[in-house]
Amino acid sequence: MVVHDALGFGQCHLAVAVPQGWDEVSSLAELKALGWTAERPLRVVTGYTHIARDFFAAAGLEHVSLSTADGALEAAPAMGSADVILDLVSSGTTLRENNLKQIAGGRVLDSQGVLVASKRALLSRPGALEVVRDMIERLEAHLRAEGQFVVTANMRGGSAEEVAARLAAGGPLLTGLQGPTLGSIYSPQPGGAWAPGAFISATFCVPRKQIYETVKQLRLAGGSGVLVAPLTYIFDEGALRLARAPAPLTRAAAQSRRDGKNFWRSLASATRKISRRSTSGPLQPSNMSKFIATTAGGTQCAAPLLQ
Repeated sequence: MVVHDALGFGQCHLAVAVPQGWDEVSSLAELKALGWTAERPLRVVTGYTHIARDFFAAAGLEHVSLSTADGALEAAPAMGSADVILDLVSSGTTLRENNLKQIAGGRVLDSQGVLVASKRALLSRPGALEVVRDMIERLEAHLRAEGQFVVTANMRGGSAEEVAARLAAGGPLLTGLQGPTLGSIYSPQPGGAWAPGAFISATFCVPRKQIYETVKQLRLAGGSGVLVAPLTYIFDEGALRLARAPAPLTRAAAQSRRDGKNFWRSLASATRKISRRSTSGPLQPSNMSKFIATTAGGTQCAAPLLQ
């Protein structure tokens, strides 16, 4: 089962590609209009025959012959063993190198890396659920921080409230996720003592593409000594995929907290109940929402986490 459905790497899509020499074909509708028959069907080579069969049937292409091939599928049209291919595409370089092109309406599905685990192991192996919970927390925190930078600046001001108001007036770039974090900057005083000085430190997060604009806005607001550093993790109050779990899982978590029991033992019990109630197989996306999801068309670019 899929325990994290969007890891943010391995992005690709499954698409139909035809020879570049087919100048009259630039869309799926034009491909269909070529008049394929039972005697001369459209020959498609692919490694995803079930998805291809459903896709072409939904598109109204009745006469389609599907086949698989060892090695690079892109060479099949040039060799004469297929008319078109249906394969995963990332940058499109391989298609161009083999004189193939994508067509409008021929994009079947999008895919990316996911985290997959064995349901049986999660429910039966001691500590497995706790491990997966920690992994989800860390993965989501890392993905949340991707492209985010922390900005720290010295702001002139008589009080934190004054600086906060000035930053808020500068727009959303100067307020961060929930508002700037402000603190006094201590300066040395006569006699060796340290006391709050004329500056207040302001810290907040900004996206990578808006760093320079943020620095300019900070200068206008009286900021100086601006420090910028990348973020590795942003931990929220909890993992979103756990927070979006359906009612039985939510009730299990609440009951666990009230009784002082182990939450993940209750989660396993609730998961079993959902599995028994499912009419279309265990743990389908219809009843597990974002917590346990499957990528479109069933294509997953990940190996099982737990066997």
